[in-house]
Amino acid sequence: MSKKRLKCFEITFEITSEDERLSLLDRFNSLPSKNEQGAMLASLLTVEKVKQRRPRDNDGASKLHDHSYTYSVKVTREGNSTTVPVCFNAFISIFGTTKAVVERIRKSLAETGVTAIWNATGTCALSTKKPRWRHQLTGWKNFEGHARNLRRSTLWQWSLTCSKM
Repeated sequence: MSKKRLKCFEITFEITSEDERLSLLDRFNSLPSKNEQGAMLASLLTVEKVKQRRPRDNDGASKLHDHSYTYSVKVTREGNSTTVPVCFNAFISIFGTTKAVVERIRKSLAETGVTAIWNATGTCALSTKKPRWRHQLTGWKNFEGHARNLRRSTLWQWSLTCSKM
């Protein structure tokens, strides 16, 4: 981590107490599904479009971002709910999640305005990966027949018997 990021991380952990961070983590982990966890993280993210760009010599060489993101956590202090701004690294650390999960939520919020929904196969609905197995396309009902055909053709050679071995 760079010095600037480390300083932001340390300031965030000075502003919030350990009990507040633990209660946030407990509340996050007590949610029953990934969709609800994603919705909680999305509610703590703010997406803003870039308002102004500086002129550059060669615009084609640099990758321009279309959105900026701010992160916050809601903690309870003296009976009142308080919103505390945090940096990206502290946000990931407090909720015990990965950078990829937060980036997926950011992408979904920027493109559609709502959080990503996880489908029955355990992958994000925004995923561009093609399913590897037929049951991921058609469901488990049709997979049983496919597995029977697969078993017949590849796992057992009918020409081999105990007498020939």
